[in-house]
Amino acid sequence: MLVKRGNGDAARANILNERRPFVIGHSLRDDTSKRVLGARNHALPGNYVSPHLTELDTIYLKRFGLVAKGITLEELSSQGRLTQLIQEHSA
Repeated sequence: MLVKRGNGDAARANILNERRPFVIGHSLRDDTSKRVLGARNHALPGNYVSPHLTELDTIYLKRFGLVAKGITLEELSSQGRLTQLIQEHSA
């Protein structure tokens, strides 16, 4: 599911109440991310995949109930490792 800016935030938040999010390298600090991820069901664990994690990202990951999954830029661009992470997430 792609999270985009716009009026569909409520519908996306409803979906996130039933499904675990898998966020790929997206800013966790913009207003849309904070609004949508903050309103989701935190009882369902989610994953965050990014080659660059900062201390501030760690704070937001905890706030939004997401677990960081490390990935290199090479792995991200090759899709093999990303596909594996998605499959593990879906299991």
